[in-house]
Amino acid sequence: MNQILSNMKYIGLGLYFIFILRFLFLSFKDINDIYLFEYKNFPEQWEKDGKPRGIQYWKFPKPSWKDLYRPSAWRSGAISPMVWVFVNPKWAEGSPEAQGYLTNLRKNIFWWNVGCIIFFILVILTQV
Repeated sequence: MNQILSNMKYIGLGLYFIFILRFLFLSFKDINDIYLFEYKNFPEQWEKDGKPRGIQYWKFPKPSWKDLYRPSAWRSGAISPMVWVFVNPKWAEGSPEAQGYLTNLRKNIFWWNVGCIIFFILVILTQV
C-alpha cells in the first residue's frame, strides 16, 4: 500500500508539471504573436530590434547570411521578451492590440513562475 501511495505522489507531481507547462508554451506563443505584430505593423522597429523570428519562423522573411550571424539577431530573440515582462516597448504604447499581447505574456509568465515555485515546494514536501 505504501508503494502505491508513493507512486501516486509522483504521478500527481508529473500531472501538475504537465499542467504548468501549458503556461510556458502559451508564453512562447505570446512572444511569437508580439514578433508577428511588430513585423506587420512596425517593420522599421522590427529591423532595429534585429529582425527577431518567433517559433512560427515560416511567417517571417527568410534571413540573409548577414542576419543569421549578427550578434544582435541572436540577442534580440533572447533579451527582448525578458525586458517586455517589466517594460513596455515604446512602439507598443499606442497600440491596444500590442498591449493585449504583452499583458497575456506577463500573465502566462507569472503563472508559470508561481507554478514552478509550488512544484518545487511539493517536491520537497513529498521527500519528507
